[in-house]
Amino acid sequence: MALWRVGPKPVAVERSGMPTEKQLEEMLVADLRILSENWLLIGNQVQAGSGFIDILAIARDGALVVIELKRAETSRNVVSQLLDYVSWVSAQEPERVMELFQEKNGVALDQKFSEKFGASIDFDQINARQLGVIVASSPDSTTERIIKYLAANGVPVNVNTFDVFKDNDR
Repeated sequence: MALWRVGPKPVAVERSGMPTEKQLEEMLVADLRILSENWLLIGNQVQAGSGFIDILAIARDGALVVIELKRAETSRNVVSQLLDYVSWVSAQEPERVMELFQEKNGVALDQKFSEKFGASIDFDQINARQLGVIVASSPDSTTERIIKYLAANGVPVNVNTFDVFKDNDR
């Protein structure tokens, strides 16, 4: 499949790779709608027990969304890393989630939630469930197999993939 820059003289755009994981993270933090319009950013590089969650968000229904980023193909280790973070998040009380949001954003969660979704947040639904999301250029076959198994057994983990193209210096 070829991708072309449209113009008087069409130019083929080459497939490339994401230069750094940090650049991917910065793009998503700048506009999380790239992944979903139904998520509100809590923060990035959130300390979670044994490591740092790349991106943590809250969904319209109050679910916490743990997003693990990989700039290239995944390995099966990413699944255990994600599940570790999701298990840590699942133990956080709604009050702690609200405190974390305030710390990361300097504003109350209920205010930003209302602005974004046009509705009040249901305190009882904050962190009632969790969603794990892997964002990578592609999952390896082992990661795909594990994710399918988890999904079939009611563990909500998704993989979002992306392609990167180079157009001259862009």
